[in-house]
Amino acid sequence: IAGVVPPQFIHAIHTLIDFVYKAQSPVYTDTSIDSMVASLKEFHDHKQAILDAGARQGMKGMIDHFLI
Repeated sequence: IAGVVPPQFIHAIHTLIDFVYKAQSPVYTDTSIDSMVASLKEFHDHKQAILDAGARQGMKGMIDHFLI
């Protein structure tokens, strides 16, 4: 998708995946929680690029369960 969507879009997806990956850890520390919170904040800081690109759309319209 590089070159097709804005860098902010890719950044938002990257930070969302990073957050999900970190959230699956079997052990949490203060440092790992801080890192998860930072990833989630960074995602929210850039999520508008996903919305602007209309990426919440499926074949039948907006995906209702993809509430970002």
